[in-house]
Parts: sequence; structure tokens; C-alpha cells
Amino acid sequence: MRKKILWLILTLIFYVIPLTGYAALYKVNGDEIKVDSLNFLLFSQMVDNDTLGEFCFYSLKEALSSVRDGSETSPMTIYLLPGIYSLDDTPETTICCNWLKLTGVTDSPEQVVVTRTIKKNEDKPLLKVEGVGFEASNITFRTVVKQNENNIKKKLLSVNGDKGLFRNCHFQGIMSESPVNEGMRMLYDNCFFECTEFSLNGFSVYMNCSFNLLGEEPLFNVPGTGVVFLNCDFTLQKAKKKYLALNGGQIVLVDCNFSGNCESVEWAKNSHGSLRCYQSGVTLNNKPYILNSNDSSMTIEMEGMPLLNAYKYMYGGNTIYNVFNLLSDNDGWDPAEQIGVITAANNFYGKEFSGLPVYMNVSPDRAELRKGDAPINLVAKPFLRNGTISNLDFIGWSISNNQEQFIEFKVPVTEQCHIFAVQSRVESGNRESIVVSAVSDYGLESASVLDLIPLIDNLKIIPDTKKERRGLFGIFKMRDKKRDI
Repeated sequence: MRKKILWLILTLIFYVIPLTGYAALYKVNGDEIKVDSLNFLLFSQMVDNDTLGEFCFYSLKEALSSVRDGSETSPMTIYLLPGIYSLDDTPETTICCNWLKLTGVTDSPEQVVVTRTIKKNEDKPLLKVEGVGFEASNITFRTVVKQNENNIKKKLLSVNGDKGLFRNCHFQGIMSESPVNEGMRMLYDNCFFECTEFSLNGFSVYMNCSFNLLGEEPLFNVPGTGVVFLNCDFTLQKAKKKYLALNGGQIVLVDCNFSGNCESVEWAKNSHGSLRCYQSGVTLNNKPYILNSNDSSMTIEMEGMPLLNAYKYMYGGNTIYNVFNLLSDNDGWDPAEQIGVITAANNFYGKEFSGLPVYMNVSPDRAELRKGDAPINLVAKPFLRNGTISNLDFIGWSISNNQEQFIEFKVPVTEQCHIFAVQSRVESGNRESIVVSAVSDYGLESASVLDLIPLIDNLKIIPDTKKERRGLFGIFKMRDKKRDI
């Protein structure tokens, strides 16, 4: 009892000092918090209700059940005072709310913990949020597994909605699915992750984040225009060789360091010759490192290419990681608050740093061809990160390992995309597998693997996708790679 009374007195003195008779304005750690129908204040321990005004809670479940839709300029905000908030007794915590914001009233996310104990055969996330504009900051999200409960596969959070933002958050505990999945545009800024297998989203942007890779591949799949890591640190555990993903898809690493007792890091465990991933400024134990160095066609080093500006640029002596280009889409969403600096950089350099393509696709990415079949049209298209088709001034084609003799081709150029029409010349003998790459002086690449089946099919071969390319009759000639800034 004495401890509870002492805690209440300290809370009233140091955390919450009502500044009005109605208790609608509180002073928390020197900052004033206005408490009203769009701004709740949450205590981790029960206090005298007579001391608290309306819209103050000591149960996270109760606070979440009372939220209403906010807006981008006035979000529905729950302020969490330091403490532990358990959801163990909550059967299903689903919040349907647009522009909901959870904010820990601290600079240290370890002081505000939202937790749940996971039981065997339980298949519910810590929190499930339905709505656009979810944001969390200064909070640790933690799952705890009971002793002897093994093989639990669990997603930590479920966010179904666009414009998700996590800033200065920690994700801890068993996660064998994405910590926050189903979201569309999602930014993690200055967050920490304990990663078991398949613990990360394959379509998000991670900036200034740290990862402790405890399990196998942290990514299961990388869909669409891919996943981006900007100025991130990875601590490698257990494996001598670490794959970032189980299944291939575009991964981008800019100014990232891997550290630990690991001899090699590779993009994906399951991939084929069409996969292209991008890096710049990557190190392993603080030494320059190229992923998949044994297969140089898979890794595109962006240093010196215009493509790098899609991810970072220099302005005013500072490195700016170009989150605005990656996430602004058509509505100008600006979670990193970069509109001012990017406008100034546009004016200073006389060019745009937004609307830059980040992905190129060749379809089909794999096909079988026999002599006499109708030609296959390989179509190359560059894309913005939101999936909108973009434009590049120059796209050329190349074929791996001097294998032009196996195909007939022509290159009709259209206004919207670039097409490479291919027919097989292979009549007999073994199957041949060739990689046809679409390449650009901007820096983007993509490829298609063609399996050429002879009229008399004798053998199956393993594709050789190592990059030994040459131009096709002057169709492609790589220009000098000069970095603009």
C-alpha cells in the first residue's frame, strides 16, 4: 500500500500536474499535453480517478476501444506514460481507426512496453490496426513465449492500411512473420528489430534502423518494387552465410553495414538469372563488400550512377536519404518531413530529386522457346516505387556469355516501353539457357531467362547466369558512369 501511495505522489509531482481545474491540460516531463477527444493520456498503473479528467485511462484496451478517426493534420493520439501495458487478457485487439497515433512519453522506447504472452496454437497479433495513417513512436512492442512453448509462428502487429510510420520503436520477441504486415507504404525510422526467420516486411523502407538477425532469412518474399534499407546496421548471428530473403525480389542497400562472425551475405536463397538487386556503400565488418560477388549480374553497384539519387543525395553538406522520392506517391505523403530540403535541392541543382524510377521489369521473366515457335516479345518497363510506369532516355539489351548465335532478334522501340523480339535457332543437341538483360545508362537493369529447347531434346542443363555481356550490333553500349553530384 505504501508503495502505491508513493508511486501516486511521484506521478502527480513529476509526471502529471494539472494546469487547469478541468484537468484537460497536463504537464508531462516538462511538456504540456492537451487531453481531449482526440488526445488520450494513458497510465500504466491505476491512480485516483478523481485526479484524472475525461479521456485519461489506465487500460490500453479501454483507450483503444474509445478512439475515433483522426486526420492527417489532427491524428487520434494516445500518449503512453512510462510503464508496461499488457494485452494478455484481451481476446482480440482490433482497432478500426484512421490516423491513429501511439506515442510513448519518453525518448527511450524501453520505458514504454506494449506486451503480450503468446500461448501454443495462438494465432493473433499483439495489435491489429485497420485504417490509413497508423503511427507509433517511442514504444517497445514485445511478445513473450511461455517456457517450453516451441515452434510458435507469430506476427507481432498487423497493420492493414496505407501510410504507416514507426519511429524510434523496438520490436522484440518471437516473430516468424512480418512484425507489421499487410501495410502499403510503410516507413521505419530509427527502429530496432530482433529478427527470427521471415521477420521483416518485403515492401517497406527502413532508415537508420538496427537489426539483430537471430534466425535464418529475415525476409520471406520481396514483392513489387521491393524493399529498401538506408543507413542500416545488421548484426549477424549463427550462420557463416546469411541470405537476406528466402525468395528473390529487388532489395536495395544504401550505406549499410553487416557485422558478426559471417563470411558472406547474399541476396536470396531461391533466385534465378532475372533477379537484380542494388547496393551502394555496403560494408561487412566495416570493410567494403559486394553481395553475391560470385554472380556479378545479380548485384548492381549504384555508385556513380544517376539511379543513386533516387535513394540519396547531398545538399548543404549533408546526406539526404530520399524518402520523399520513395514514398510520396501522387498525394505527397512526407513522413520524413523532407519537402523543404528536396525543394531547395531541386532549385540548387536545377533538376528533380522526386519522381525518379527505382525498378525495371522485363516480362516475361522466364520463358521456353523452340525453333519455329512464334517470337517472344520481351518488354522492359521502368517504374516508380508506387508501381507507376516511368520513362528512361536509353534502354539497351545484352545477352550473357556471347550466346547471340542461339537466337534471332530485333528491337522495335515504342513510345511507352522497349521491346526485344526473340526466336530460337537451336535445332538439336542440348538445351541452352541464356539471360537477356535490359540495361540503362541511368543504372536500372532487369532480365529474362530463356530456356531454348531443341527440336530433339537430349539433355537438361543448369542455367549459367554469370555476366559476360556484349552489345548486340551496337544496340547497347554502356555510357560513362558519371555521378552528377
